[in-house]
Amino acid sequence: MGLQAQKIILNQYLQEYAISQQQIDRFKKTILSILKDVHEVCVKNDIFYCCAFGTMLGAVRHHGFIPWDDDIDIYVKRNDLELLKTKLLETFPNKYTVSIPGQTKHDPCRSAKIMLNNTEYREIEYAGIPWPKKFWRGIGIDVFILDNIPENRFTMFFKKAINSLTCTAASCSMAYKYPSPVFLDLSKKNNEFKKFYRKRRFLGFIFSFLSIRTWVRLQRKNCNQKKPTEYMSTIVSVWSYNKKIPSEIFNETIDWNFEDTVVKIPKHYQLYLEIVYKDWKKIPPEDKRDRHIVYDLKF
Repeated sequence: MGLQAQKIILNQYLQEYAISQQQIDRFKKTILSILKDVHEVCVKNDIFYCCAFGTMLGAVRHHGFIPWDDDIDIYVKRNDLELLKTKLLETFPNKYTVSIPGQTKHDPCRSAKIMLNNTEYREIEYAGIPWPKKFWRGIGIDVFILDNIPENRFTMFFKKAINSLTCTAASCSMAYKYPSPVFLDLSKKNNEFKKFYRKRRFLGFIFSFLSIRTWVRLQRKNCNQKKPTEYMSTIVSVWSYNKKIPSEIFNETIDWNFEDTVVKIPKHYQLYLEIVYKDWKKIPPEDKRDRHIVYDLKF
């Protein structure tokens, strides 16, 4: 089953989990306030960050959120991640929790997350995970870790294969060990989705000889290329190595208006958007836009 087919099925069967426009507006205000705090800490402590993916696209094309989008993504270089965590928690004590890949027992995520304390936000696919009290899933922004991409072709091929294996192992192991109750129920209603989810859980059974956290740590170790190279990327998924971005793009950032605040984006943002989205100025049709479906949301 392709990604687009999955989206169509989820949108068709999970309408009860669609959040209201009022909730979307409040959610956007909340994560925007988080971004403001992160921006303040990064500027004050000379820590590199910039908007990433749809957030950068929204900043340039809409000067704010993409109208049908409801998340915030930023880039941080791997060497700066722990420093950002330390300075953020020092500046705003008891306000945030920072989740870093491989540090939480059941967390399959390969990106970091900055979450607002005393809130809840759980995606449907993660609904079955028994989150430890210290690391629940709160409303937050995603932090994608920038890594150097190897220049040697053999090393590149090897690391790409390991990345694909560890990403698949972590996500499928989650489906096997902690299946989403929503997905299990959907499997009873749709045979196509049933086949897809059963396959993922079977692969998870095969990979379950190691813990989810171990697979994430192996993925992180595989991606940690310390020597500076010509290209960078964030290696959080199977396809990530195909999105090589010239390292020079991240050498200089500029201030950019985003909603009612200012954020950082690369000076050569157009080159970035062409690499990641190709025809980035084109507005996608409605059937290609993601819907706002959430398992649990509490402000």
